[in-house]
Amino acid sequence: MITTNQYVPIKFSGFEEVSKTAAFSWADMQKKYARTKYSYERSVSFVRNKKEHLNEWFVLQSLFNHNVPSELINLLDNLVKENKMDSAKLSDFKIMGNVKKLYTQFINRFNRIPKVFPVIISATEALNVDLVISNFNVKSMKYALTIEELDIQYQVFISLAFGNQVYDVAAKLRKYDKDLYNFVGGLPSIPFQDETLKQWIVRHAGTTDNLTIHSVARLWEQPDFPRDKSMAEMKAYITKHRAVTEWEFAKQKYPQIFDQPFECRIQNTPYKRKDEQVRVLDPNDKMQIMLGVLTVCCQRLDGTGEACMIEGLINPDSGFLVFERGSKVLAQSWIWLTEDHTCLVMDNIELADCRKPEDILSLLFEWANQSPYQNIQMGTGFNRVEIGLPVQAEEMKWYRQMWKFKYTDAHQRVWIKKNGKMCI
Repeated sequence: MITTNQYVPIKFSGFEEVSKTAAFSWADMQKKYARTKYSYERSVSFVRNKKEHLNEWFVLQSLFNHNVPSELINLLDNLVKENKMDSAKLSDFKIMGNVKKLYTQFINRFNRIPKVFPVIISATEALNVDLVISNFNVKSMKYALTIEELDIQYQVFISLAFGNQVYDVAAKLRKYDKDLYNFVGGLPSIPFQDETLKQWIVRHAGTTDNLTIHSVARLWEQPDFPRDKSMAEMKAYITKHRAVTEWEFAKQKYPQIFDQPFECRIQNTPYKRKDEQVRVLDPNDKMQIMLGVLTVCCQRLDGTGEACMIEGLINPDSGFLVFERGSKVLAQSWIWLTEDHTCLVMDNIELADCRKPEDILSLLFEWANQSPYQNIQMGTGFNRVEIGLPVQAEEMKWYRQMWKFKYTDAHQRVWIKKNGKMCI
């Protein structure tokens, strides 16, 4: 263990050019980390510039006592290059501490890391890291990787969540025609800490709607949740407490963010017809942190796309667009203005209740057509909606980033509206 007065040699291995051995005190290291962290948090773009950030592996170097395995550095480097991990996370002690823990535990148990390890470390925010190794079952994982309805991240998630019971869960969901992708996408904090909750989900998978299962899992640990009562009583509790509880969870996790009103400068020009409408939510509407829950996507507290939700709250040039029928959310999108304000970007579009794209396309067209924004793009990452004209690389611009982490589905995009002309 390094004490505050102890000096240690640091050799920055893992780079194209290796620096000379240097001595730093632990206090110096902490100061250097603070400066690096400040630089990342204030940067508007996370371009990997090794001349400017010679010590991008500083946190891992300190966590591994300055001997980081080269295979781990290569994995992280590839994840960042492939836009599967925000480079700013390399300077976050908590995230890198979890990465180190997972790497070490896999090596200790299996003498190697599994092929799905990059998927696991890129999604640490959505996982109960302390339970991953004990719930990693090779047979279950091999089966999960064959589930065609899921992408690889959700294949890994369903295996970690249910182990050898994954076969029964998948079979029941298919039997009752429930969407597997939707089911896995809304499960919070897996592997489950409570075995009773896990078995409740296994029993009710397929026969209970996915959103109810997600809400039960999220509220299970609340002291007054009626876990031993009827389904009707559970649903009544969910209706009354779900949104308020989620807002309180967010305040507890990020108290510094919720100490003042939010602002949104995006022009809100609602489109309405009969009982349907498209609108930008008020910047202090609590529904904003429920959108990822309602559309079963990662744009939610403790989800892999949590950064989208936070950015949408704190950035005045960002917000949330919702498609509604009555009080029902049909779809939603995290939206933002490019830094030069020349284009409005829908980072993605997420559909609620396993809806089909056809349910919202006419609403999207009418809203975009009457919008004052002459240029509107939509991200296509993880998007089941295939419309519009491709956006070329030179036509892509980004937002002025305010949150320390970044998550986006807009590395590939389509034009919804270009120079005032509709493209859908």
